[in-house]
Amino acid sequence: MPPDIGADKKAFSLFKKKEAEKPESAMPNIQQSINSLDVRLKMIESRHNDLSRKAQLMDRNMLDERKRFTNEFRVLSSDILDLKRQINSIQGKLDMIISELKGSARKEELDALSKYIDLWDPVNFVTRNEVEKIVREIVEDRAQKKNNPKD
Repeated sequence: MPPDIGADKKAFSLFKKKEAEKPESAMPNIQQSINSLDVRLKMIESRHNDLSRKAQLMDRNMLDERKRFTNEFRVLSSDILDLKRQINSIQGKLDMIISELKGSARKEELDALSKYIDLWDPVNFVTRNEVEKIVREIVEDRAQKKNNPKD
């Protein structure tokens, strides 16, 4: 054994007075650390509460927007259905008009008819009653001329 090992042990002892004094001097550091952690914890709690409120607000807004979009979608769907009905009604009416137009006379046919009417000039046509009246008048005139030769 070396002669001064015991003396060295005292010099390099783990439990010196200075170290024994450290726990007393470490108390303010621990208190500061606890206070610092407390402040940080309160700040984190505050941020958490703020974020939680913001998340709730965003959820509420999203639900409100979803309801609004759902209502608008229903209204638009109803309007589209009404428009489809109106388009179908108009299409039916157009089909009827087209079928009627196919059955009507064409321009060429009307032109030919117009030429015949101009040629015949129906405005100068007489009725049976008018012809009978004219014939009676002529017969009466001839009968009077036979009875009255002077004229």
